[in-house]
Amino acid sequence: MRFLRSLVLLALLALCQGQGLSADKTSIRVALLATGEKQMATYSRLFGQFEAASNVKVQLDFYSDITFKKHIQDWIELGGYDLLYWQAGNRLEKLVDAQTILPIDSLIDSDLLKAQLQTSGVDTVTFHDSIYALPIGQYIWGFYYNKEIFAELNLKPPANWREFTLLIKTLRDNDITPLIQASSDGWPVLAWLDYFAADTGGVALRDDLIRGQFGTKLQQSTLLSLFEYLVSNELFFAPKHTWRWDQAIPALLRKQAAMTLLAQFVEGQAQRLGNDKIGFFPFPYQKQVPNSIEVAPMEVFVVPSSTNKRNEVAVFLDFIIKYSAIDSLAYELGWLSVSNQPSQSLRLSERTLAANKRTSQAGKLLQYFDREAPPAVTKAWTDSIIASFNTASALPIRHLMEEKTVDIADGKPEAKELEPLLNFSTLKGLKGTFLASKILNLVYSPLGYDISVTRFPDIKSLDLGSDGILVSVVDDPGFEGKSIKLTEPLAETGVYLIGSEKNNCELGPGALKKTQKVSMVAEAIRLSYWASELGASLISQRNSEDSWRALRNGEIDYVLAFEPDLYAHRLELDNNCFIQLESISAHHFLSSKHAKLVEEVNKRIAEVKKTDIYKQYLQEFGLGVLPRKKI
Repeated sequence: MRFLRSLVLLALLALCQGQGLSADKTSIRVALLATGEKQMATYSRLFGQFEAASNVKVQLDFYSDITFKKHIQDWIELGGYDLLYWQAGNRLEKLVDAQTILPIDSLIDSDLLKAQLQTSGVDTVTFHDSIYALPIGQYIWGFYYNKEIFAELNLKPPANWREFTLLIKTLRDNDITPLIQASSDGWPVLAWLDYFAADTGGVALRDDLIRGQFGTKLQQSTLLSLFEYLVSNELFFAPKHTWRWDQAIPALLRKQAAMTLLAQFVEGQAQRLGNDKIGFFPFPYQKQVPNSIEVAPMEVFVVPSSTNKRNEVAVFLDFIIKYSAIDSLAYELGWLSVSNQPSQSLRLSERTLAANKRTSQAGKLLQYFDREAPPAVTKAWTDSIIASFNTASALPIRHLMEEKTVDIADGKPEAKELEPLLNFSTLKGLKGTFLASKILNLVYSPLGYDISVTRFPDIKSLDLGSDGILVSVVDDPGFEGKSIKLTEPLAETGVYLIGSEKNNCELGPGALKKTQKVSMVAEAIRLSYWASELGASLISQRNSEDSWRALRNGEIDYVLAFEPDLYAHRLELDNNCFIQLESISAHHFLSSKHAKLVEEVNKRIAEVKKTDIYKQYLQEFGLGVLPRKKI
């Protein structure tokens, strides 16, 4: 039923398109991180099947790991894509906290999600009781090994660390190099840290490491001894060579080494190059315990808040949530399925079956270290571990631990390669701020500046050195002496009162009942002003999507929102009333330290407002499209 409802909505959108209200409403743009041709082919097949099953066209863009992570913030801020591949863990939580992605249970039914997906997967992407991402697969790390070498020496996968060290000894006694280590991109070496930490001090020690701390002296000593064994005993083939991760499996097949510690994203390569010659076993802990910890990163789809294709994306989410789509995507990419009832028709390799067994036995699943730790912590550990491999000594790791803590401050945003960077701050949760980002990108780019946006809950950013306020409809007293208001407004926006089905919007000042609950989509001063003017005494403080959900569910009586916020939700509010309380100018504010730019930026804003793309942006965000009232 949800899928059919989405198709009906698309039909309505097509009618709107015919009336000139919006452009190309039946297409979506999708950005995907791909590491090879197999991934590109698998994604292309999935989205091709979706196009055949719906009237939504898809533009797929593939990017490398480095390029994708470099540009994702810009894509989210400027609305370049309607659906993005991303990763669970701290990287996902940051987007949630900034309210730059939509809860997907605001687009498709949460009960359907919970019924179709494994509980562990849903829990991983749930924040503040909302599901913010669609899990599409996960994988564990472990040892890929040459089965022929193991058979010749009568070796079997070890069950614990002691058996692993005995296996290493046997390999060395037979003049076989035990391991090859991928280190070209840095992050693969962190797998050793993840498992050593979990084995030494469990989740608590790993959490300490993520925070830039190092645990107790005993834990530090144990970690150092494990790394010392690893790097000081000539266990690796050409350790100073910066091997790419995709060179490890070929090296095993050439018998340059017997094993490599890698994740299941190499499964496709293993199947293609030597399916019957490569085996897999999970990381062997010092003590084999039934309820052990496993490193199992999860891959997800997220929907940027900046998208204007909510309903088209909802149709896709309904499509992929079906068991066959989830399973085929995961297994074709070499991942583990996150479906509650995986398809029994899919043939799984021995390696995947071993990984499935491991995850089903694990009591705790962790995201990968660099998905959880601040960049400074990740870099400190990566550099130290690689230096230890290169020098065949754990001294670099010892020196890192002697620092007591790692400075976890992320620092200021890094400037782009060619253009100086201006960092503006804005409130969380307001749809119109993404319109401001798009407009100001047109303003500043010809002036030689790139822009970055930080979403603060208040105006303290001016005290923290930001270059200005992205957009505001009020002259906040906190701006005085710290910023300069650009006289040319970015746009005119309306402040709206939206009522639930059982209420009406024929209201004057002070007309709200004392018992009625009003929610604001963000902590905007102008929304607070109108809540006070209307006499609201019960104000529910929620984030944007929670406000709309509460209105739909009848938990509150009214929502106060700006025009773009209402426009984004217009198709789900058929039985609701709304009324425009005022039309107000939205202005950009530059920090006083950039006073010399004011005149030039003012002039550029005026020029941009004369362009067709500016008018298109206004239409996409609904400015001037909605009637002033719907009673």
